Amino acid sequence: MATVRQALVVGAGMAALTQGLALKRAGIACNIVEIRPALTEPGTGISLQGPALRALREVGVLDGCISRGFAQTFFKTCDAEGNVTGTVELPRLLGPNYPGTIGIMRHAVHEVLAAELSRVSVLASALAGP
Repeated sequence: MATVRQALVVGAGMAALTQGLALKRAGIACNIVEIRPALTEPGTGISLQGPALRALREVGVLDGCISRGFAQTFFKTCDAEGNVTGTVELPRLLGPNYPGTIGIMRHAVHEVLAAELSRVSVLASALAGP
């Protein structure tokens, strides 16, 4: 069986940056290439739940994302007048010390991932211009 020693990750979205960190932590050299000259993401938010939170924990950035986002352990439903009609506890798939989901701006996730990649020297000079 061949051993993977190096990899090329094409694109620098959240999944690709997370993959780059996972490869680095597994001892595999990797380069991440992106057509955009800078890591920029639109100012839209995203909800991250169980599998995404687990992946971020595995590469060591979940706490950074939680600190930049809004942790949620439940949600409430309301009627048209704003009266609470129900409360649903969100499953804490990573255990009681972690929320069930986090709401966070996409650019904040990228910043946390890019900072960790820079820290482990994966992203340095890996961004390719157009």
